[in-house]
Amino acid sequence: MDSNLGPRSNAAMLNDVSKTYDKALYSHDQGMWTVYEIVKRPVAKVASEAEANKLIKILERVDG
Repeated sequence: MDSNLGPRSNAAMLNDVSKTYDKALYSHDQGMWTVYEIVKRPVAKVASEAEANKLIKILERVDG
């Protein structure tokens, strides 16, 4: 990432949360359905798709 264009964030962006829901039926769960809450919260803004991909790889390593 270009050091002077690095990831940017602010309180308004970090407080912007959207939630969606999904469901799945797994064969090993005795017919029980699993319901998922999917939370999307922006964490940074970068200047390009390539920079976004780099940041995602870094975040996945840290969280993984």
